[in-house]
Order: sequence, then C-alpha cells, then structure tokens
Amino acid sequence: SSCGGYWSSCGDYWSSCGGYWSSCSDYWSSCGDYRSSCGGYWSSCGDYWSSCGGYWSSCSDYWSSCGDYRSSCGGY
Repeated sequence: SSCGGYWSSCGDYWSSCGGYWSSCSDYWSSCGDYRSSCGGYWSSCGDYWSSCGGYWSSCSDYWSSCGDYRSSCGGY
C-alpha cells in the first residue's frame, strides 16, 4: 500500500475532523486520478466512502495535515 504512511499519519485527523464534504461529488471527480497516484490503493472508491456525508471542515486543513501523504503519492 503506497499510501500506508498517509493512513498512519492522518488517521487521527480523519477521526477527529467532521465536515469536509457535504457530498462526495468533488471527491469522485478526482477519484480516478487519486487511485492512479496511489497505485490503486482502493479497489473501489464506493467501498471506502461507504458513509459519506462530510468529513473535514476545510481542504486547506486536510492538505496541511497530510503533507506527507501528498509527498508519497506524487502531490495529489
């Protein structure tokens, strides 16, 4: 899993932040590129985001907290 470092570093962030997307549409528009960058980390985006109603309060906070992930996955 090329994104393993992301999960290790940012897992707590995922848990503690609660409203990134009110819907998944923006995520889905980038999902293909994301899976590519991460070596097909998810076999199915739908399986991963099985309950999506919002995760983090802002994308800038996401990128700030997950800089190591961006590095590992080609700057996604």
